[in-house]
Amino acid sequence: QGEAVALTTGTTVNGINNATLVAAGAQPLIGNAAGIGVTFTNRIGTTVTGLSIAGSTKAVEMTTSAAATGSYTISNNTIRGAGAEGIDVNLNAGTTGTVTLAITNNAWNTAGTHTGNAIDVNRASGALNLNLSGNTNVLSTAASGIVVAGGAVASTTITGFAGNSVHANTAGAGIAISNVTFD
Repeated sequence: QGEAVALTTGTTVNGINNATLVAAGAQPLIGNAAGIGVTFTNRIGTTVTGLSIAGSTKAVEMTTSAAATGSYTISNNTIRGAGAEGIDVNLNAGTTGTVTLAITNNAWNTAGTHTGNAIDVNRASGALNLNLSGNTNVLSTAASGIVVAGGAVASTTITGFAGNSVHANTAGAGIAISNVTFD
């Protein structure tokens, strides 16, 4: 969790619900000139929030290939640039269980170099409940803005898809969604 997200108690303290202990600050910069900015594999419960992220290949990559029942969150980040995908999610063969994923309230830096799909979610196995809401200036200069591929068997449910904005003119589709259900 980056400094751009306030630290709160999460409970009531002295009559104040969710009392703020430390106010939000500037987003810490994470970058990788030779690869992926933030990557995690089979890490149930991972949260990536409040960061400014760039990578020469991908800004954020989440991969599962094992039992993955649980929640994951990628929210309140700035994606500064990525040569492949900005946020790349792969529920690969071997994934079992139900993944609940929130990709919410992220922003793309329109001055960044974004050449792959800005958001690329691919479910090949397991089940996925996806909240994809509030992402702004979703940008790709050479591919698509938002791509969600639910796999051959429709086991992907989109639970939220409000308030997304695709910036300018993407080279591919602005939004491409296949083999999903909407809740």
